[in-house]
Amino acid sequence: MHCHRNSELGYAGVQALTGAGTAVGAGRLVTNAADDAARATGTAIDDAGRQVGDEMGINPTTAGGTANSATGPLLNSQLAAQEVANGHAFIKHVVEGGEFAALGVRTRAQFQTFVETVINRATDVRYAVDGTRYVVDHSTRTIVIIGRRGESTAFRPDFGVGWRNYLNSQIPRNTRPPGG
Repeated sequence: MHCHRNSELGYAGVQALTGAGTAVGAGRLVTNAADDAARATGTAIDDAGRQVGDEMGINPTTAGGTANSATGPLLNSQLAAQEVANGHAFIKHVVEGGEFAALGVRTRAQFQTFVETVINRATDVRYAVDGTRYVVDHSTRTIVIIGRRGESTAFRPDFGVGWRNYLNSQIPRNTRPPGG
């Protein structure tokens, strides 16, 4: 996953915005030029963000055509699913393990869509003390693990240690995020 590109764009945008000659007097902006520069910089950042999103296959837009706080959770689910599908889980659990074949999941795109659906429809989410999120889908007997440091996976424990055994011994019981 190439999230560092987004942060670089954000950093460049902040540099451009703060270097735009924002004059401050009595704690407020005193020039329209600074406002114009801020709007232009914001538009450039939005355009660059959309381009990166297009390259990554992300389209978290509303009917108005912009990403916003309402679409944030969907974008997070999409990014997590993309990370899972592009990581070790696809080869290990889909291709080599055949764990998802009975569910009709054979391609990377199908796997990504499946994982995204599991995350979006989650009714059983648990948290480790480090903030790692465990999405437990009882209907498909699938576990999606979304790590805090970017490592994520999805698998079906029925093909290894067993569903009940895994739930009872490996999944945290805490249903609230740390600090929540």
